Amino acid sequence: MTVFAPKNTAEMEKMLALAVETESPVAIRYPNGEEECFAKGEETDLTRWEKLTPDGDVTVLAVGPRMVNAALRAAERRKKICVISARCACPLDTETLDKIVKKPVVTMEENVLRGGFGSSVLEYYARRGGKFRVRNLAFEERIVKQASVARQLQQAGLTAENLLEVIDEIL
Repeated sequence: MTVFAPKNTAEMEKMLALAVETESPVAIRYPNGEEECFAKGEETDLTRWEKLTPDGDVTVLAVGPRMVNAALRAAERRKKICVISARCACPLDTETLDKIVKKPVVTMEENVLRGGFGSSVLEYYARRGGKFRVRNLAFEERIVKQASVARQLQQAGLTAENLLEVIDEIL
């Protein structure tokens, strides 16, 4: 099954067109609200991840527009952060994962931590063997209290500020 997480409406439209042509199941995850990301990266196949900033000391794999935007805000403050839109959460873009394994990786997703995108990245690297440094940022497996989306993201540690703190810890 393919699981897409477009960063904006234009990308979602392309993914919908691809889903219609595909003979296997496709899910497209898009968040509520109006937040979109308009950063331009490498034009590639939609199943490949999109590199939005130059290489850095750490790579952030962000899923969905809110996470991509948070990662880009962090990268504006520290130029050594490579932001990649992991617009196809499943299957993983293993070619990109193989390229970035030598430096720390942080995953960001609006999903539950256990069994999510970040867990899949960890499982991939564990099967591959060797040394790797990965930190996963996502919601803990518990009920999220009623609040604005911004407040919920803050409480879950899914903001640019939280990302910068995590990067400071792993570098």
